[in-house]
Amino acid sequence: MRDERLRARPRAAAAQGGVPRGATPSAAEPHRRGDRARPGRAATTLLLVVLAAGCAGGYRDAGAADQPRPASPTNPPSTSPSPPATTATTAATAGDRVLAAGGLRGIATFGEPRDRVAARIRDRFGAPDEDRTWDQQNIQYFGVCPGDRHRFLRWGRLFALFTDGATNYGPGGRWHFFAWYVQDHPLTGSLNPATAAGIRVGSTVADLRAAYGSSLRIFDASNTPPSDGFTVGRGDLNGLLTSTTTSGQVTQLSAGHGCGE
Repeated sequence: MRDERLRARPRAAAAQGGVPRGATPSAAEPHRRGDRARPGRAATTLLLVVLAAGCAGGYRDAGAADQPRPASPTNPPSTSPSPPATTATTAATAGDRVLAAGGLRGIATFGEPRDRVAARIRDRFGAPDEDRTWDQQNIQYFGVCPGDRHRFLRWGRLFALFTDGATNYGPGGRWHFFAWYVQDHPLTGSLNPATAAGIRVGSTVADLRAAYGSSLRIFDASNTPPSDGFTVGRGDLNGLLTSTTTSGQVTQLSAGHGCGE
């Protein structure tokens, strides 16, 4: 079961349109036209006199002063959501430390009814950034999940998964919460949740060792393909890594009845 969770790298859901990515606006380059007209000697003298008088008398252009200053063309206001923090240097707040081996801490546990869990997450984080339902016959984002019908709700990086099939947490025929995933892909929304120990996407292997000590197991792709990764405890909390070195970073977190290939 652990290997299935760790192999559950999201697929490009072509039949479902994929996961939307935020567009990055491009800056418009300003075009300036030089003034090629040369002022005559008299005009130049008059201009210098006016400027000198303006400086001496505190001259200001009142009309220009009342106008808002334009944004720098090399740094235009962004119209896309601010990307969530991706490194452990940004401290997780108490409100977003919800990732747990048994569900979402302070919100719901695996096996609870779909509608109840969805309502509780909405109460905490607001409307989801994405809501998708699919069946097992279609190309899907998480690979092969238990049951025939599935649904996920997404808030920022957090995906809450539901199924009407049988899982470790509930019988078939009843929609229930069976897994969560946290991804490192650029996604709409700002939620970048963490575990109770503060581990999130972007945390390093050094952070993991400090947080979980002897209960942490790091492994590389040569032994457990397709990626370097880790488990905590008996494998109830899992993740993928960019590498197994001290500076390697977490790219995915998951818990529950995982999906596989």
